[in-house]
Amino acid sequence: MNSLTPLLRHSIGSSVCAAVAIFALASQPSIAFADDPATAPSSDPAQPSKAVVMPAFTVEGESWSSPTGFAPIKIQPAAIEPQSTIGRDFIANALPQTDDFTQIANFAPSVMVVPTGVPGAQESFTAAIRGFQDGQYNVTFDGIPFGDTNDFTHHSNNYFTSQMLETVVVDRGPGTAATQGHATFGGTIALVSRALSDVPGATFSQAFGNFNTSATTATFSTGRLSTFGDARATFGWDHMETDGYQSYAGTRRTDYFFKFDRHLGASNLITFVLTKSDLLMHPTAGLTLAQLQQYGPTYGLNNDPKSQAYVGYNYVPKATDFEYVGFQHRTEHFHFTDKVYSYHYDNLTRTGMDLSGETPNGTTIGGPGNQDVPGQIQPYNGYRAWGNILRLGGDVGALGGWKAGLWSEYQKNTRYGHNVDWTLGGAYDELPSTPGASLNYFMKNSITTWQPYAEFDWKPLPGMTVEPGVKFISLRRQIAAPVNQKTQLPLYYSKVYSTTDPSVSVNERINSSWSAYAQFAKGYLAPNLNFFYATDPSASHVDPQETTNYQAGAGYEHGPVTFSFDGYYIDFNNEVGKRKIGNNTIFFNQGGTTYKGVEAEGAVSVGKGLSLYANGSINSATDKQSGDPVPESPKDTAAVGLLYHFHAALATFVTKYVGSRYGDTGRSIPLSGYATTTASIGYSFEHPFPHIEELKVRLSVDNLFNSTKIDDLAGYTPVSNTPMYWTIPNRSYLLTVSVAL
Repeated sequence: MNSLTPLLRHSIGSSVCAAVAIFALASQPSIAFADDPATAPSSDPAQPSKAVVMPAFTVEGESWSSPTGFAPIKIQPAAIEPQSTIGRDFIANALPQTDDFTQIANFAPSVMVVPTGVPGAQESFTAAIRGFQDGQYNVTFDGIPFGDTNDFTHHSNNYFTSQMLETVVVDRGPGTAATQGHATFGGTIALVSRALSDVPGATFSQAFGNFNTSATTATFSTGRLSTFGDARATFGWDHMETDGYQSYAGTRRTDYFFKFDRHLGASNLITFVLTKSDLLMHPTAGLTLAQLQQYGPTYGLNNDPKSQAYVGYNYVPKATDFEYVGFQHRTEHFHFTDKVYSYHYDNLTRTGMDLSGETPNGTTIGGPGNQDVPGQIQPYNGYRAWGNILRLGGDVGALGGWKAGLWSEYQKNTRYGHNVDWTLGGAYDELPSTPGASLNYFMKNSITTWQPYAEFDWKPLPGMTVEPGVKFISLRRQIAAPVNQKTQLPLYYSKVYSTTDPSVSVNERINSSWSAYAQFAKGYLAPNLNFFYATDPSASHVDPQETTNYQAGAGYEHGPVTFSFDGYYIDFNNEVGKRKIGNNTIFFNQGGTTYKGVEAEGAVSVGKGLSLYANGSINSATDKQSGDPVPESPKDTAAVGLLYHFHAALATFVTKYVGSRYGDTGRSIPLSGYATTTASIGYSFEHPFPHIEELKVRLSVDNLFNSTKIDDLAGYTPVSNTPMYWTIPNRSYLLTVSVAL
């Protein structure tokens, strides 16, 4: 409880400051507000606008329109780095409704996502931006960063479904000092919650597909409640079940979503969002080449109780929730935003010791010569985060404006794991290295984060904005482990990592169609928890990961044409890599690396509802000493799409290409490029029956051409270090019928 005291003090202090600020500002002139953020240009729809005078609230999820239909591109004249905005129209009409946020983001330039099952069912094994892996870039929900305690990574099929999201913004740059998160240097995937409707209504949908896939959704909207201060609310529920494309790799999940907002006078807006997710999945581990040849790519688990890959020994129940309360105060010359939030993650993993089949059966508790099935369980791995994001800003006349703020978060994780004998019903087994002990690890660990920042928006010339800023980063990592992981020895240790990161960006509005930008920023990432898995962590000096980012680009939007391009160069020191061996992930220091490349994307509206979309990137990530490519960094990416939506009919055809790369260091495990195509076709019937506003029928197909080639390295077997691979999941389809009341 004592470790929570600083954060609680801060939260109480923030609330008091908020009350004082509101009281002090009540005498300032206020203005009427529109709820459309399009009136306040922003480089991040989940962040306050960069305009000096902000006459509109930032309402998360408000709809946006584009001259190029629902192509995933929108030019922001005030942008200071490249971004792709994938809106609700594209999510709802071009993609399977079960897709997770990484599969939505996959269609942006320089993004590579490797799914491991039916869309949205299993976690995406690899999700990279410019070669940066999960944990090396930022993910936010309505501007709030989130991630795992141990390594800042994310779980693509937890927390949020596509039904909860209005837009997914892939921001390919480090942002400014105001960009909050643990790993902003690799970019940000900004998830924006569903928009609230001004009119009441309800929508129901039911989808069926191959692999016994079923998906059901229901959404209820109150519209504006005039008797309750024009408040609005939406409640959503969805449920999905699938057997999975690999044998016995099924998934079942149920999700809830609630969002509410209300104006408190002309100058204030309060927002509340709550999400909850319950998931049960049977994860697989990839296949060796021998298994691929013997069983084919659809093999995952089996129904043999004598096998370590038995479905009854391999399952993961998970539960997550995410909630926040946001308050905004805006006048003509000042804005104040505060979000108090919490999120929670539970993971109760059960698994066989070695799904590849290399490790022979036999346990210590089973006695000499036994053939009992060994395994591992994680009876509990859960964390809860509490945090607050405070943002202030205003103008200083013709010179420009200022912004300042503070992100603070406390996150606590408890985890422990045992070796077990599955033949004896999961009885705890002795560790080979520690006779009489069954605990692999038992620890409590926490991180406390503080990130204050300040920025100045200087306008030296008409149409030009120069934005210098500075951010202080402090992260305290603490561990209390009666049984530390790997060593099986006690460890009680803490360490503070801190730095000051500057940034400078320049935006030039050349004319009504063209805008250009340039950017410099420092990046920083504190070491993962795994560096504490040592007898004495203080004896080994582990440096944080640090980057220096440079990039420049331009955007064009005129009539039916939208186009943007950019180039980037990133100097990376002390990069940490990882590889998976059996059930364990091994981290190692790759040293210095260099990331550079060029990106472009564009769309054109041909007319009659038809739009063409394309993007591409040429990427390079290399080791400074050897010149070898950084693992999992593709040489190039591309996407092309035909998007048609005219009157009641819609059709989409989008192909994503990921170039060749290496799965591991030293140019080992070469992986060839691959392409997959997603297509959909649908029709909408207006007022088909009494009390029915709209009836939609849509067929979506993922991996249209049914390519099942190897697309990634899954890891290595624990005995012989034999490579294991993922293959592209078989073609899947969903037929969806939805009704709007």
